[in-house]
Amino acid sequence: LVLHKEVSERLGEAESLEAIVRISLGLRKHDEALRAANELLGIFQGGDDPTREGAANLVVADVRAAMGEFAEAEELATRVVESCDDALDKRQQAHALIKLAQFSFSSNNHTDAWTYIKEARDLFASIGDRNGEAETLFRIVEAHITAGSFEEGGFIAEEGIKLCRGAGLRKTLAKMLLAMADGHIAEINAGCPSARATHLNWDARKKGKEALVIFQELGDLQGQAKCEGVLAAAFLSYGNLMEGKARAKV
Repeated sequence: LVLHKEVSERLGEAESLEAIVRISLGLRKHDEALRAANELLGIFQGGDDPTREGAANLVVADVRAAMGEFAEAEELATRVVESCDDALDKRQQAHALIKLAQFSFSSNNHTDAWTYIKEARDLFASIGDRNGEAETLFRIVEAHITAGSFEEGGFIAEEGIKLCRGAGLRKTLAKMLLAMADGHIAEINAGCPSARATHLNWDARKKGKEALVIFQELGDLQGQAKCEGVLAAAFLSYGNLMEGKARAKV
């Protein structure tokens, strides 16, 4: 009973520290975030729970990245990947690889970033984690849109949409549909042939509306607002000023 109480208190303290980290990062108080993150790591470091120690290392890595210290962040995430490999914890290894990809993108190391994110997707697929695989595909789509490689992002989004429909992953499906619609608008704004722009606009409105319905069913107000923004841009681009302005005011 005493041991159980000690474990419960330790986990409660860890949860509180992680909350402090997230709040401090939101307020851009990086020193406070780093102090709390290191305390969090100290709770599990050298203990008998490598999974929680790995998760704590990733929290510290997030803080380092927020401070612009990407080399240190990558080193911490790499340590987690290697320790997970030893422990055969493929799910945490995949999450650590996604972190590595994010840090690499932030430091303009796109070659390694693509390698990490593809490895993460393969790991999720190998353990049958369809949600993890779908979320990884979503991140790949976002990265392609940011990089301006719209066609490649579209192909991967279609793959992700098919996966989400088959697995019943409603929220990830809505995020994927919205990302694809957003990518279409970005491609139109970047300048593409008129015929393609017409098709992209039609598909953006179609996918944006489907995503909006799902977010409404889930009660996700943030998702709904993002959908309305993309739909407003699509209708304005299409020439329907009344509909575009109406959605922009939502």
